[in-house]
Amino acid sequence: MKNTIALVALSIFIWLSINKTLQSQSLDDGLLIYYSWDSTFLDQSHNNFDPLYVDANFAEDRNGNTSNAIYFNGINNFISLPDSYILRPPFPLSFAFWFKLDDLSPEHGVLFDNDYNEFTHSGVKMNISSSQRLGLAFGNGGGFYLSARKTFLTDVHLEAERWYFATGVIHNRFDLRIFINGEEQNGFFDGSAEDMVYVGEAGHIGKQDANYQLDPYYFKGYMDEFRYWNRGLSNEEVKILYEGETLSVEEASYLNDVSVYPNPTKDWLNIKTVVKSEFTVDVFDQYGKLCNSDANVKKIDLSNLPNGLYVLEIKSTDGQHFIEKIIKQ
Repeated sequence: MKNTIALVALSIFIWLSINKTLQSQSLDDGLLIYYSWDSTFLDQSHNNFDPLYVDANFAEDRNGNTSNAIYFNGINNFISLPDSYILRPPFPLSFAFWFKLDDLSPEHGVLFDNDYNEFTHSGVKMNISSSQRLGLAFGNGGGFYLSARKTFLTDVHLEAERWYFATGVIHNRFDLRIFINGEEQNGFFDGSAEDMVYVGEAGHIGKQDANYQLDPYYFKGYMDEFRYWNRGLSNEEVKILYEGETLSVEEASYLNDVSVYPNPTKDWLNIKTVVKSEFTVDVFDQYGKLCNSDANVKKIDLSNLPNGLYVLEIKSTDGQHFIEKIIKQ
């Protein structure tokens, strides 16, 4: 009986500890890079990891907002990450982003790598396989062979012309996870590499080499909201991240002629609107928690909020609403 009580008490203690950790940890913890691509190519994580090289164009995002995503032409467009050892961390690590494929050819399905090299599999990469599966891999620097990489491939087959929110999490060499739209995917492993090795090259978005005898492959399609961490996100954090990202895509009747500025902002946020009815202005953090609420205002003070990503929502009494992502610096 005493042993049973002790086990129950221990289980409760562990559950409370895990729950407290999840509640106290921020998605900004361990964040290395955040490229919002909202009319800027600069790093929004405050780590100043601005791209080393950019050849891509701003485009319409999944919500129809102009210059709020980027487009790669599949010919020569790509982005080089800064050449820093900090961006080549050991396991665990995670990254997440939105993407939409123009077509399903593997030559156009290269998404991200953190150690670009034309002679071998090295570092970590994510791409689309010839069977239209999303793959997450690491390489040991031993050439372009199955023994030089280990890849986790999802069971699900992707479609062209459709937005996906992809998250890759590698906790260790045995634990590779892929999430699509916040849900962990089942799959299988390919390749037999046991260790991850960096050769010391800058990472790339939208460009990879499949073999030194071939020309590089270039991504063809759209990307948005790229994040990169030096820690392994939990399944709950991935779900929270995805739900926060989709907070702005609810089906609704949207208010017209509304603008908020400046964005990013350090303190005050101005609201310009021609709404004649009464309305409320709410600010939510990335976890969906309400941080600020006002009514019929044209200016709100965000100076008391920590730096990070927020969602501003304006609702009018006639049933319309407006949603905008806000970056607090």
